[in-house]
Amino acid sequence: MAVGWLRGRPGVDRDRIVLVGHSMGAGAVVRYAVAHPEIDRTVAISLPDGGDVPAGWPGNLTLVVGGLEFAGFRQAVDEATRDAPPGSRTRVVAPGVEHVSVLFAPRTHAAVLDALPGRTGGPEPSPLTRPGGAGLLLAGLALGFVPLAALLPRRTRPGAGGPRTGWWLAATVPAAGLGAVFAALLPTTRLPLAVGGYVAVFLLLTGVLLAAAARYARPGGTPPTASGVRSAVVAVAFLGYAVLAVALPLHLGLTSTVPVGARWWLLPLVAFCCLVFLLGAERLAGGDGLRYAATGGIAVLVLAAAAVLGLAPGFVLLVVPLFAALVAWQAAWAAVLRRRAAPWWLAPLLGAVLLAWPIATTLPLA
Repeated sequence: MAVGWLRGRPGVDRDRIVLVGHSMGAGAVVRYAVAHPEIDRTVAISLPDGGDVPAGWPGNLTLVVGGLEFAGFRQAVDEATRDAPPGSRTRVVAPGVEHVSVLFAPRTHAAVLDALPGRTGGPEPSPLTRPGGAGLLLAGLALGFVPLAALLPRRTRPGAGGPRTGWWLAATVPAAGLGAVFAALLPTTRLPLAVGGYVAVFLLLTGVLLAAAARYARPGGTPPTASGVRSAVVAVAFLGYAVLAVALPLHLGLTSTVPVGARWWLLPLVAFCCLVFLLGAERLAGGDGLRYAATGGIAVLVLAAAAVLGLAPGFVLLVVPLFAALVAWQAAWAAVLRRRAAPWWLAPLLGAVLLAWPIATTLPLA
C-alpha cells in the first residue's frame, strides 16, 4: 500500500524506490523487495531472520546491525550475505549501540543516506536532532509535574501501614515469579501485540497476587479514599497531563504514539493490566514509597530473568530497558504525590498511563 501510494506521487521515480525497515519492519521490507524486483534497494536495520533473504537473491541490500545487539542479529546478517551475488550486499556495523539506539547512530544514518539513489549534496541532517529535542521536552514535562502537583490541597499524610519489610519481600518476589510462570502458560500471543502481550499479562497476574498478599497481611484494612467531584476533576486533569507527558515527546522524537487500528482496544486493555499491578503494589507497600518503587524494580528483574530462562519471549529483553525507565518515572511521580498526601489510588492511575501508552502504541503489532 505504501509503495503504491508513493509511486502515484508527482516527482517520484517509480524505478528508484528504496525501502527502509527496522527489526520486524526490516523483515517486512526485505520480503516485499524479494517479491518485487522493481525495488531499487532495501535497507534492513537489525534484521531478525536471515532466512528472509533467499540464497542468491540479486537484489541490492544494505544490512545494518548494532555492535551491542544480540548475537542472533549478527548471525542473521551473516546468513543474508551468504552466497550473495558480488556487489549486491553492503554490511554496516554501528558501533556501541543496541537494538533501539541503532536507529539514531550516525553510522546507521549515513548508511541509509548512502542507499538513496541520486542523493543531492548539502549538509546532512543530524540523526540526533529530533530525539534530542524530544528528550528535552520529555524532561521538561516530567519535571513540570512537580509544580502541578503542588496545586493539590495539602492533607494530613497518613503513616505507612504495610507489613514488615521481611514479609513484604517474601510476598513480592514470589508474586512476581508466579506471575512470570503463569503468563508463560497462558496464550498471550493471541494478543496482537508483539512482546507486549506477555508483559501485560505478567503485570496483571502479579498485581492480583500482590493485592491478595496485601489483603492477607491486613484483612479488612482499606486506605481512606477521597471521593467527590473535586477528586474526579483532579484525576481527569492529571490523566490528561500524563498522556501529554509520555505521548507527545515520543511521537515528535522517536515514533508514532497515536493509537490506530487494533491499538485502540489494546491501549485500554494494557492500561488495565498496568493499573492492577500498580494498585497491588501500592496496597502491599501500605503507603511506603520505597517499597512501592522497589516492587517495580523487582518486576523488571523478574521480567528480564523470565526472558533469559525462556519463560518469556527473548525479545522481551529488548524492551526491558524501556520498561525499567517507565517504572522509574512513575515511581518518581508517585513520590511527588505521596508528599502531597494525594489519594492513594492517584499514583497507580497515572503510572498505568505512563507504562501502558508506550507499550500499546509503539511495540509492533504481531
